[in-house]
Amino acid sequence: MLNNENYTYAVDWWALGILVYEMIVGFAPFYTGSTDNAKMYHYIQSSKVFFPDPIKHKIYTTAPCRDFISKCLSKTPADRLGTCNDVTEVLAHPWFEDLDLAAVKSREIEPDYLPKVGKKDSDSSNFSGIYMSKDMGKSIIPVEEQEKIREATDKKLFSGF
Repeated sequence: MLNNENYTYAVDWWALGILVYEMIVGFAPFYTGSTDNAKMYHYIQSSKVFFPDPIKHKIYTTAPCRDFISKCLSKTPADRLGTCNDVTEVLAHPWFEDLDLAAVKSREIEPDYLPKVGKKDSDSSNFSGIYMSKDMGKSIIPVEEQEKIREATDKKLFSGF
């Protein structure tokens, strides 16, 4: 996507790797500590995934977890976990070895945490106020492309989709 090339559903497996990393580690895998998007894009395109030192940072990840994330974040979409055999390939990964899929599917597993959700779609009570008040900054989508998206939305090209 950063190269403005066509992409496939393999980008979804990339997004899963990003999400899992952020949920476990607490920040993005290619986080630079600055607002320099170009530096972050460079890291995305050329750097290996960095996993924090468990002793220094007190963030622990198992070997299967690191392997799962690394395979989801393969730079080559064709090599990405899930690209060959979709979700079957993903769920066969050793990180999911102890997961009882039947219990998950039948909703027999109680979540450790179940957030309270308001009745309105706009309920943001589970999000920290620090994120709700921040400007989202520059988009990676070029201005010309943003305008095309706005025009398509205005023309209701997706009505009934």
